[in-house]
Amino acid sequence: MKFMHLFALVALQLPMSLAATAQELPPVEYAIRESVPQTGTTIKKEVAWSSALPINRTYAQLTPEQRAPLHAEYERIEEGDEPPFPRDGLKPLLNAIWKGQSSYLATGTLLLVATVDAAGKVRKVDAYGAPDPDLAKYAASVLLLTEFKPALCKGTPCAMQFPFSLKPEVK
Repeated sequence: MKFMHLFALVALQLPMSLAATAQELPPVEYAIRESVPQTGTTIKKEVAWSSALPINRTYAQLTPEQRAPLHAEYERIEEGDEPPFPRDGLKPLLNAIWKGQSSYLATGTLLLVATVDAAGKVRKVDAYGAPDPDLAKYAASVLLLTEFKPALCKGTPCAMQFPFSLKPEVK
């Protein structure tokens, strides 16, 4: 009988601990917003790009529905395979590029492809489109310094490309 009470206690605490873990995550963010709202409002404006993916989540924290747009970027990704993803999520990467963009003030589409090795290190970055060559170099250097969660191919870390596209605007 004591065993049943112990089991009931463990069974009740497991969902509570899972709920506590879920509550520890901050609200999902899809864009970079100003840190302090403008005078006369409490609403923080978007100051940079929006994303189809939550920018403040790691790959492990993304739901299958949130991972779907990322997986759709790949021609063929097998069931159970994972693409590379910035280890700390997209927010630090976007913040760094946004700071550079504030100097370049370029508008247009920036398309970079980072080759990430099996250890999560970016080995090279190719630019396929850029509104400004200096912004492309700057963004490529940010990608080169970013640590990635390596891709998984059949459960084993592998090299894979990470497409990175954004459309900077001057606001």
